[in-house]
Amino acid sequence: MRFSASVGLVTLLPLLTAACSLIAPSDRELVGVRSEGGTNSAGGAPPDAGGAGTSGATTGAGGGSGGTSGSIGGSGGTGGSLDAYASEVLKDGPIAYYRLDDAVGSATAADFMGNYPAASSSFGVSFGQAGLFAGSLASVALDGTGFLDVRNAFGFSGKQPFTIEGWAQRASDDRDQHYFAASIRTDTMQISYGLFHLMASLGFERSDGLGWDGAYSPDTFAVYTAAHIAAVFDGTSVSLFQDGMMVGEQLNALIDIPSTPIVFRWGGAPGGLSMFSGKLDDLAIYDHALSPARIVAHYKAAVP
Repeated sequence: MRFSASVGLVTLLPLLTAACSLIAPSDRELVGVRSEGGTNSAGGAPPDAGGAGTSGATTGAGGGSGGTSGSIGGSGGTGGSLDAYASEVLKDGPIAYYRLDDAVGSATAADFMGNYPAASSSFGVSFGQAGLFAGSLASVALDGTGFLDVRNAFGFSGKQPFTIEGWAQRASDDRDQHYFAASIRTDTMQISYGLFHLMASLGFERSDGLGWDGAYSPDTFAVYTAAHIAAVFDGTSVSLFQDGMMVGEQLNALIDIPSTPIVFRWGGAPGGLSMFSGKLDDLAIYDHALSPARIVAHYKAAVP
């Protein structure tokens, strides 16, 4: 795979040059962008952000212990009322939701849904940092060596649709860093998927170890700027969103990911590769594809 240890991400550069310039949203206007075969084109007005999510639920699993009256809680989350962004996320039924408001020194990042706590490395992870959007209580900072791991989860084998979203703020201009990646290396191949940046560009790939599907953006993601990012596979296409806009897409995705135990890592690729330096906030994983309208709704809830 192109972001394996031996190859690195530099082979993405030819693909990135195929992407055209996006319309810069001077007033945070959300503009739909679509591409096929790596070529982006402006796509008219943004989708409507309204409408119910797939589940319509606004409660996390278990109701949450210690929550105040009228609060919405998950069995692995903290008590108290939710901000507007979290409420929108929960409408779409994530299978895991890391709010990252864990106490300083925590050994794990709690899953608000109570399903998949993420183990923190004993170094390079600082909980209790300032949140990255309005309403966020806190974020986690990674220094380029630390990470959060979940083992044997989120394999999304075959052509299983899924969505992974969250907030990120880069603290380094290093050209090769992963926001998240999942992989397992066998004797003959590396099976994986991941979201990464190459200099100021974003990329999202799925691989069976022999080939890959991928969506790539133009140079749009500046250092020290917080952004909402979502990576979506709907069973037939791979797409990438930043701040509510689709910034890259590949149609007719062909890869079938084999069913095998996998290591999922926030903040780098498993094996210590392409480690992320910066902050992460409110990370969510879904076992279905979010529509562009729902991604816009999530973003708008955090950016009034």
